[in-house]
Parts: sequence; C-alpha cells; structure tokens
Amino acid sequence: MKRFLFALLLGGLLIPCLVLAQTYTVIGIELDEPDYYPAGQDSIVNLTITNNDVESWFTLSIVGIPSSWLEPEQSIVRIEQGDIRVIPIHVNVPKDADPGHYAYDITVTRSGDGTKLKDQIVVNAVQRVEALISNLKTSCFQCEEDVTVSGTVKNIGTNSVPLVVNIAFGSDFKMIDMGTVAPSGEKKFVETINIEDYQPGEYELTIDLMTDDRKVYTDTNIFNIITQKNISYIEDITMTPIGRFVALRATNYGNSEDTAVMTVERNNGWWSYYVGEDPTSMTDSDYIWTQELASEESITVTFYDIYWPVIVGVILLIIVGIYYYLQMTTIGLRKTARTHKMSKGHEIPVSLIVKNNKIVMDSVVIRDIVPHGFSVAGKFDTLKPVVRKIAEGTELVWRIGKLRSGEERVLHYKIKPSKEHYGDLDLPLAAVRAKHDDKSIIKHSNVVELHGKIKEAKKHKIKVE
Repeated sequence: MKRFLFALLLGGLLIPCLVLAQTYTVIGIELDEPDYYPAGQDSIVNLTITNNDVESWFTLSIVGIPSSWLEPEQSIVRIEQGDIRVIPIHVNVPKDADPGHYAYDITVTRSGDGTKLKDQIVVNAVQRVEALISNLKTSCFQCEEDVTVSGTVKNIGTNSVPLVVNIAFGSDFKMIDMGTVAPSGEKKFVETINIEDYQPGEYELTIDLMTDDRKVYTDTNIFNIITQKNISYIEDITMTPIGRFVALRATNYGNSEDTAVMTVERNNGWWSYYVGEDPTSMTDSDYIWTQELASEESITVTFYDIYWPVIVGVILLIIVGIYYYLQMTTIGLRKTARTHKMSKGHEIPVSLIVKNNKIVMDSVVIRDIVPHGFSVAGKFDTLKPVVRKIAEGTELVWRIGKLRSGEERVLHYKIKPSKEHYGDLDLPLAAVRAKHDDKSIIKHSNVVELHGKIKEAKKHKIKVE
C-alpha cells in the first residue's frame, strides 16, 4: 500500500513537469501570413521570434525566386531574454506577375552558437483579371509629329481567349486584333499615331484590352504635343596643314519665323588669312552671322582661314623638290664591268655610260678611280682620259664638254689586278659633273662588285702516337 501511494505521488509530480516542458519554448519562430497575395498590391507577413534563452542577436535571411518580391523591415535584431520580437516582411507581387505558388525559405540564425530556425513562406500570387498589358510605353513624352505605343499582351487565365487592343486618342481610334492567346501566352504590339494635326497640349492615351466585346484590362499613358522655336545648328570644321575650312548650317525646324545666330571662334593669329562671306559682326574672339529664317528654311555659311606661311613653305618645298628632281633625273651615269671575276694579271674591261635625259649640259666631266692593287691596262678604246696618281689610287678624268638632250656617251678602259685578291671587292663610284645655267650638277654611278679567290683553310697534320 505504501509503495502504491509513493508511485501515485511521484506520478503527480512528474506529469505537470512534462506538460510544462512541452509547452515551454526556449527560442522559436512563427509566421502569420495571408491565404493569397493579390498582384499589384503590398501584402504583409509577420515573423514572430521568441527568445526565452539568454539575450542574443538574430539574423534573418530569405531565399527564393523572384528575390525582389520579399523585403523584411529588419534583417538583424537584438532580443532580450524572455522577449518576443515581430518583424514585418513586405510582399510585393508585381502587377504583371504570373499566378502561382512561389516558395521562400526563411532562416533565423542566432549569433554565438549558430542555432538556426527554419520555416517557409508560400506566396500564392493571384490575378484579378484574366489578361493584362505589360511594358506599356510611348516613344516620347514631348512629341512633335507622331507617337508610337508599344506593349505586351499576356493571357494569365486558364483558357484561350481572343484579345483586341483598343487605343483611343482624341478623335482617333486604333484597334489591334491580337488573335487568340493561349493560357500563359503573350504577344507584343506596336502602333504609331500621327499627331501633326493636333494642337499643342497634354493628351491622354487610353488603352483597353477587350475579349468578346468585354473590357478585361485598361491603362493610360500621358504625353505632350508642344510648339516651340527650334533652330538646329551644324558646325563642320576641317583642319588641314594649310588652314581651316568651316561650314555652318542653320535650319529652322520650328513652326514660326526665328532668328538664327551662328557663332564660331575667330582666329586672330598673324599667320591666318580670312577668305569667305563677311560676318554680320565680330568680337575679339568670335565671328557672328545672324539671319531670319522661316519655318523649314536653312542657311549655310562657309569660310577659310588660310595659314599663308604654310602655303609659302609648300611653294618653296616644291621649288626645292623640282631642283633636286632635275638634279636626279637630268643626267645619269652607269658603271659596268664585262667580267666580275678578278685574278692576278687578267684584264677586266670597264665601261662608263653617261646619258643626258633632259636639258643641254655644259662642261661635262667624268671622273673615276682605279684603286690600289689594280693598274690601267692596254689602250683606251674611246676618249683618252687625263691620268694621274692620287692617294686613293689612279685617277681617270674625261672632259666631254657639252651633252645635248638625249645624247649618250660610252667610255671604255681596262684594269688589271696587280696581286691576288680574296673575297669580294667594290670598285670606287664614278662621278659626273655638269653645268646648266651656271648651276652645277653632280651624280654618282652605281656600285660594281668584283669577286676574288676564295681563301682555303690551312690544313694541319696531327700525329697520333
């Protein structure tokens, strides 16, 4: 009997403790959310965090797609022991969102020990319409000649529906048949409206989406038709080494007469010379032209700033170029050798061909040098030169005198190596000097290369014992 009473007493003490343990929460989270989330509205989900443990910091993270739909008012909170904190989470489902369920994982992490509490928000996005228009745009806000309206028609219902877009603007009315759009289907539309006949002011476009003569969606867009003075200016400046070319063009795109004022920087340098239409006025820094222009009328002004020192320099350069061109092309001298192999005692015939290509030349003298290691051999087949010894070898000078235009003279002589030569050797350049109008012209010949013997490598005998 005593044992029974003891067991009954012990059970009476343990049962309340167990019940209390089950109802007591150390830390926990709870979500209070609506049953559905209307598109185009801001809904609230309340997240409650309970902390019956020591005071701690808690971090909130939300993972889901689209990530921009959910935004908590706080992501980090400090909660004291025994306190409860409610964090509102804003859920903004866009107006053109597709209906459906969108899952977002909620994680609350306690700092210190990293304890994580997890839950999930399921956004049941609902639409109040069966079809809508998204991305509605107009091509301009301040419009002049026409306005283009564009958008995307979406069927967000569960059945295929025939859709028509009606655009109303003033007395104009446009109807766009989009055909039958399947569930979750979409079609784009673009329509241009001419507004040239409308008066300036603010206008409203009304866009209705219809199905079977029933309006399922409507939207509006506002734009302005303005009248203003509008002169367009185009400045085309071309810089060259010899100056600056400037073309100014003004066009009145407004609907009334207006004054065009064209201004361009003035070049005040001493090296610049102005050529062109006189400006209406000038300042220390600018040229200025003014002209009354009717609607759609244009005017063009052109002028040159010529850098005259450059022109003078170019002319002088041309003159110098002509002079050197004449120097290079009026008379020519070519040197040849009948054989290019040289061997001691063997004669090498050499020819000098001088030709006058242009004007008559006076006092024509040809000079050539036979280098050391060679000697003049035999007789001269043509005009005999003046021969003399100089430091470089033996000098040969032919005094030809006058050469007429197109005349050619050929001079022959022979040289003989007085010793063996190894490798290649270049004969000295011959030169011709002439005069025209007391101006001296000197030209040199080409290079003539002779080939000597190839030096053999010495052989060494090595005795191996």
